[in-house]
Amino acid sequence: HISKIKEAETAKDFALIEHSTDVNTLLSFLEKYPHSPFLEKIKTILLQKIQKQPSIYNYERFIARFPNAELNSVLAKELYEIYTYSLSPSAIHKFTSNYGQFYQDSARIEKDLALAERFIDLYPRDYDDSQHDIFDQFIKDAAPRRAAFDILEKILEKDFHNKNWTSAKHTIEKYQPNFQTASIPYTQLLDALQSPFQNIKQTPLHSAINSDEGNEYAPVISADGNTLYFCGRRRANNLGKEDIFVSKKINNRWTAAKLVRNISTTIHSEAPEAISIDGTQLTMFQNGQLCFSNLTDDGWSDIEFFPKKINATKWQADASISSDGKAMLFVSTRDNIIGQNHQDNKDIYICLKNEKGEWEQVLNLGHQINTPYMERTPFLHPDMKTLYFSSTGHGGFGELDVFKSTRLDDSWTNWSTPVNLGQQINTLNNDWGYQVSTDGTTAYFSFSPKGTLMENIYEVELPQAMRPESVSTIAGFLKNSTGKPLDAEIIIEDLATGKIVTKIRSHPRTGKFFAVLPDNRKYSYYIKKENYFPIANNIDLTNNRTVNINEDLAMIAMNELTEKGANIILENIFFETNKYKLKPASFAELDRLYAVIKTNDFKVKLMGHTDSDGEAMYNLQLSQRRANAVKNYLIKKGISAKNISAKGWGESKPLQTNDSAEGKAKNRRVEIRFF
Repeated sequence: HISKIKEAETAKDFALIEHSTDVNTLLSFLEKYPHSPFLEKIKTILLQKIQKQPSIYNYERFIARFPNAELNSVLAKELYEIYTYSLSPSAIHKFTSNYGQFYQDSARIEKDLALAERFIDLYPRDYDDSQHDIFDQFIKDAAPRRAAFDILEKILEKDFHNKNWTSAKHTIEKYQPNFQTASIPYTQLLDALQSPFQNIKQTPLHSAINSDEGNEYAPVISADGNTLYFCGRRRANNLGKEDIFVSKKINNRWTAAKLVRNISTTIHSEAPEAISIDGTQLTMFQNGQLCFSNLTDDGWSDIEFFPKKINATKWQADASISSDGKAMLFVSTRDNIIGQNHQDNKDIYICLKNEKGEWEQVLNLGHQINTPYMERTPFLHPDMKTLYFSSTGHGGFGELDVFKSTRLDDSWTNWSTPVNLGQQINTLNNDWGYQVSTDGTTAYFSFSPKGTLMENIYEVELPQAMRPESVSTIAGFLKNSTGKPLDAEIIIEDLATGKIVTKIRSHPRTGKFFAVLPDNRKYSYYIKKENYFPIANNIDLTNNRTVNINEDLAMIAMNELTEKGANIILENIFFETNKYKLKPASFAELDRLYAVIKTNDFKVKLMGHTDSDGEAMYNLQLSQRRANAVKNYLIKKGISAKNISAKGWGESKPLQTNDSAEGKAKNRRVEIRFF
């Protein structure tokens, strides 16, 4: 009996993880059920997943779990390629010591050790023309290995410094037969040099932000483009080593930056990382940990730290929050890092929220983004698809370069090959911390001018090819019937599926709200606040329709519904053309309406209206039937029939002229009045 219970438990757990994209989840299942009847199936799934996520950690855990598997000779060959990626003698020796029994190509190992010793001798040297033959021969012998690309960059460095792009292009093209397409860094740099040159101007921000005495870096721009947070160091009004400052854009000019006192301390280093789309939650870095603060009536709240799933090691940084608030990208060094685990190897990870809104699953973004070198400062644009990040491992012009990649499906581990933003943006120095405006035209970043130790914040207009997809925005102010600002939750749903896309808050002091919506979908939204009627509406962004809606909204208190006797339009009620059967997209709105009526014991009157198309009598009958459809739905939910009346008015009470499609759409409606 106990055995059957365990088998059932195993089968249930396997059903939950069978389609997981996370190797760690599958391996953890095997550790929990080492004698699982699904062993062979999991072994096959794992092999496929590991080869898609080729990290040392994944390979080594698999080999440890299946030490006698026939597959290990295949896996060891792939693992060897990771260990020897940068031609480190110590890494090669470590591999042969641990996995030599699975990898018998002694001639390959001997050749790679010899190349590794040559690389150690060559890499520290400064290149000049007298050493060309030595550098040239190493590239030809070592290509397409990463070490060959590192030496090629040494040759190119002088041309990069002098901005002699034509010469650099000729040099790199000479080695194309050696690298071909086997080296992604080589291909990335070649593509960047072959791209048309564009005259891009990088401009420092106003002196209201950049100071003469200190450093300004880590810019974080709000989604509406009107607020800039940044980290300040050695400024006149610093509290501690690193503090958070803020500037507002008013009438297209930045105001003097001010210290954000209640989240800046005298004893810690703080830096801003990300601001939520609605501007009400600020994600921060404090001494190697990620934390956040929420906006309240009194300013920013006390700092709270993210859970241990995110703050799992001594150092996490560079957080970016997705526009729907359901995912966080950040940088860390963990067991499943791509390549070997060392100080200069950092990867981008993503943590996802579960259906309860809890931070749960942490994934490595994968080998398409992460390399055995350093990745930093990911920024996921509000389009939820375009990722900007910096890397020393992809092909660039110096140290950290900025790259762009596109998310290819609904997962978080399938990305396009990153593209270098080009020689007009990337330099010989560290280029990082790029944040891109919601409209995709402008990037903000910090930069140290040549010959100085000062860092300032700059902006640059992005080339068209480097911009994200377009998105729509909805903005305005939320107030009550007397004009007082309201702090409320705005819930946005996919109209077709009814699933929540995102939740935002209005500003607790001003009532301002701001949301970003990817195009090509229909959305509905409703605003929820205790003791207020939940107003709702819908937005059609299909057919690549990008819009920026500015609309102020007013909420009516429950006690005002009967006192004022106003007719409220039920915006999210939908019928087929010339029909009166409710579409399923109407049900969520009607369910909320039912809850309001039931909770408050209201009596209601429903009123149907049409536009002027068609015969007046037909329109009168159609409006009556539509009002009746809403009435019948509410009765079936549990509202007493004696508390609901319904009347059709046809085309007799238009809100707007029927001379335009927009006016007709406004006139086709169902209204409700409470008693």
